[in-house]
Amino acid sequence: MRFRTLAALGAGFLLASMAACSDAGGSVAEPDGSASGAGGAGAGAVGTGGGQTTSSAGQGGSTASSAAQGGQAAVSSGAGGSAGAGGMDPPPSEDDLYVAPDGAEDNPGTLDAPTTLYKAVTLVQPGQTIYLRGGEYLYVPTVEIAHGNDGTPEQRKRVYAYPGEEPVLEFKDQYYKKGDPASPRGVELHGSYWHIKGIEIANAGDNGLFISGHHNVIENCVFHHNRDSGLQLGGRLGELETPEEEWPSFNAIVNCDSYSNYDPPDGGDADGFAPKLNVGEGNEFHGCRAWNNSDDGWDMFNRNGKPLKPVLLDQCWAFDNGYEEGGYMSTPPPVPYMGNGNGFKMGGSNGLASDHVITRSVAFGNKVRGFDENNNIGNITVKNCTGWLNGSMNFAFGEGGCHTFINNISHARKSGDEPVGTQVSNAFEGATDADFLSLDRALAKAPRNPDGSLPETDFLRLAPTSQFVNAGSAEGPALPYSGAAPDLGAFEVQ
Repeated sequence: MRFRTLAALGAGFLLASMAACSDAGGSVAEPDGSASGAGGAGAGAVGTGGGQTTSSAGQGGSTASSAAQGGQAAVSSGAGGSAGAGGMDPPPSEDDLYVAPDGAEDNPGTLDAPTTLYKAVTLVQPGQTIYLRGGEYLYVPTVEIAHGNDGTPEQRKRVYAYPGEEPVLEFKDQYYKKGDPASPRGVELHGSYWHIKGIEIANAGDNGLFISGHHNVIENCVFHHNRDSGLQLGGRLGELETPEEEWPSFNAIVNCDSYSNYDPPDGGDADGFAPKLNVGEGNEFHGCRAWNNSDDGWDMFNRNGKPLKPVLLDQCWAFDNGYEEGGYMSTPPPVPYMGNGNGFKMGGSNGLASDHVITRSVAFGNKVRGFDENNNIGNITVKNCTGWLNGSMNFAFGEGGCHTFINNISHARKSGDEPVGTQVSNAFEGATDADFLSLDRALAKAPRNPDGSLPETDFLRLAPTSQFVNAGSAEGPALPYSGAAPDLGAFEVQ
């Protein structure tokens, strides 16, 4: 049984107050522990210098601490902005391994005699770093980090771009045929306690990066034009064969971009990020962007009677998915793919419940829906998110779940939203263009900051005079705010 109580608030938007779901008890869903924390001063960081990943968040920062350490994350963040990158990384040394586009398999992996990435991942020891020199690596076989090839909680194994250089793993010559399991992936990470940073992966025959291991950090990486999802989490032994206790867990994806992934001929399966089918506890995405993917920006599809464990997304942007270029109502008209075209697809298969959490995130210009429950009958928590100009609904949560909505803004969608569940301080009606500093969609693709964090632009940020400033609630996952109360939407006015 569901009911909704709505009251008008101030300048034309709606405060949905205490609209209860009988199976939710009126409380805010949180993943395996309280979602709490606060940011301090300074840039957000994910540090791995000592091996164990820790995070500190500050102005413009969002943390990914507990996924890497083994606990479900609180949303602990700095005021505004996105997840910071960097941390106390060790500088290159003669004890590390070096890889170059012209590296030789028989070389020892020194700076003067670099080896290949295929060889380096078999040689690297816990606490050691593999440095990839800049340039294009024309690779064909999958780079496999085997199951059991692990770092430790204290000393990770690392694969980093050499400082100041841009390595690109280019798999354009890989075999591809849609539906053929022989189509190879670019990189497979079956090991645990790895940190991969600053790598670009393109044109793989399947996923750019597939992760089945645990406690890994993927930071400042780019995935594009792969012929399935850019990055996927899944079972090492296959969707049906992998036991639930081996599903990938406690992985943190931080400040990564995934775009223009497409599986010909129909484009029905290539997402930006795909934590789907077999996903264990404690996986998180922070400060990531997904655009122009042929299917969805994020796909959290459930199947085979086993729901995904809760996934946390914080400060993530999904836009223009389902289109080859441009987005809904862009000029010139966009070229559509045959995929679904959702921003954040957060379910799949009737009767399965996954209590995902998404905070401070943006969905706009997607072919169909911005934020979509997709038959998830659980309690998804959606807090401080902004949906704008999606092809149908910005918020589509009316297919069987009973969800929680706090401080969200919906503006300029094609059809009415369906936010079924507990509602606190949302604006699903009443927003105007004047509430925002800028609606220039091109700003969403602006270059990232030098530390890898999301660009700080005026796009979809509230004007200081907006009716939504200081109009929110502090209920639910704890997020920092300035002023008398939280603002609505994905960006806090400073």
